[in-house]
Amino acid sequence: MNAKATTDFNSCVSEIEASLDIARELDQLLGDMHQRKLRAALPSLKIVKSERTQIERTVNK
Repeated sequence: MNAKATTDFNSCVSEIEASLDIARELDQLLGDMHQRKLRAALPSLKIVKSERTQIERTVNK
């Protein structure tokens, strides 16, 4: 390859690497947001499970 083609290729590779870095960061942020939502919902889920268990015990008596 000539020097111009090599420079263009290296520039494209750099842009792709930068895009992948951004995609990884976004994926991490979305994962963190999802984890926070799950943690926030956990107390409510425990209450629902507890109520369900109580209902099942009452029904099965």
